[in-house]
Amino acid sequence: MIKLYLSILFLLSSLLTGCNSESSEEVVKTKLTLERIDISVSSTITYGTSRLILAKGNKQAFIATGYYSDGSSKVLADLSLSAWRTSNEEIGFFSKPGVFSTGNTTGEVAVYLTKDGVTSNTVSVEVSAAVITAISVTPPSVSVAKG
Repeated sequence: MIKLYLSILFLLSSLLTGCNSESSEEVVKTKLTLERIDISVSSTITYGTSRLILAKGNKQAFIATGYYSDGSSKVLADLSLSAWRTSNEEIGFFSKPGVFSTGNTTGEVAVYLTKDGVTSNTVSVEVSAAVITAISVTPPSVSVAKG
């Protein structure tokens, strides 16, 4: 009788243990991978043109947005200075991460960045000599009423 009781108890416990398999889900963690990087100019005035033209001696901030394998995106704020690149450092270079500074030469330069083996789009920047041709002060005269 005791053998029968122990056999039934063993059989029931085996069945009940197998029933609990639904709650033991495997957690599969997928590593997010950077798939694409887009860089763009951070707030600038182009004076009616679609081109970015900077006078020698000026700086321009850029923003980088990373797009990941799960469909998410975020601004990449943790980039090193060496990640930001230009095609010609005599025309322009990055003085800080994301801050483009014009160089000593005029011309057109391509700006891009590389992170985790992914290279961003390129943005073309034209650096001009920007010679001042006229200065205008408005209004030419000011009159203030007494009192």
